[in-house]
Amino acid sequence: MRARGWTTAALMLVAGLAVLAALMLVDSPWQERRQRVDQARERDLQQIDSAILSFHGHHDAVPASLDELSRYTHISYPRDPETNAPYRYEAVGRSSYRLCTTFYDAGTASTQNDGAAAFATHPAGAYCFALVAPPRVAPRAAD
Repeated sequence: MRARGWTTAALMLVAGLAVLAALMLVDSPWQERRQRVDQARERDLQQIDSAILSFHGHHDAVPASLDELSRYTHISYPRDPETNAPYRYEAVGRSSYRLCTTFYDAGTASTQNDGAAAFATHPAGAYCFALVAPPRVAPRAAD
């Protein structure tokens, strides 16, 4: 009878350790949610950046504000998925600008595979990407 008690206790201990190990290997639902929110922020910034580059290509300057960009594209740009606040944008010069948000966790480009790789490398917390639009290429004259 004693052997059976020890066997049951040993099996319970092994099962408990297995559950604990599994929990350590798998991200918590809370952590996975944070990662999804940060990835949504990266995709949103990529979308806004693409529109800014298009604006720059047509006007040879970046927009003064996201409102001006919205008027140009007739699109309402995404807002932060967690706070619903607009993303921060600042025109720094004719071709320079900053896009800012707050990330839960640091991101690395190696973990990103959904097209927003330019915005996938960042620290945790408030961060601004300093960006520069490429020079506008003038159309070639007909020969």
